Amino acid sequence: MKKLLILVLSSGLFVMMSCGDKKDSTATTTDNKSVENEMNAADKAKLDAFNTVSNAFQTGDVSKIDAVVAEDFVDHGDMKDVKGRDSLKAMIVAMHAKIKDAKTETLDQVVSGDYVYAWMRYSGTSDGSMGMPAGPYNMSAIELVKFNNDNKAIEHWAFMEMREMMKMMPPAAK
Repeated sequence: MKKLLILVLSSGLFVMMSCGDKKDSTATTTDNKSVENEMNAADKAKLDAFNTVSNAFQTGDVSKIDAVVAEDFVDHGDMKDVKGRDSLKAMIVAMHAKIKDAKTETLDQVVSGDYVYAWMRYSGTSDGSMGMPAGPYNMSAIELVKFNNDNKAIEHWAFMEMREMMKMMPPAAK
């Protein structure tokens, strides 16, 4: 019994030591600048592209979208896919016109291969014309963007908790 206990404890210690803190050169958070400095140029380009699109949603300025989004881009985040870079730009302009005080905040970001994952917080005041109730909103989502070899965004998905999605529902649907 004593040998079994020693074996279990030593195995547990080995597992704990082997799962120790290892730096991932592709991860970054808004608070961890040392990790960001270790990223390669391609990963930095992906984060910059993601942030350019995020900024466009906040400002309504789509002038930099062509540089960071592929022409055949597909956004899977809506009820129907938004296809093409020009459709994305039109969606950004339309959303910005209906939500004048839109704010986006990146809570965390990670680059993994061809993908950028970001935890985002969105706030503003909806005019009620986009299918969500008129008035202020504050919600968060996980955004996932796939990039091609030129570090241009080619696909996007958004994931929300049910309670966050319910904030966007008209009162009659709740």
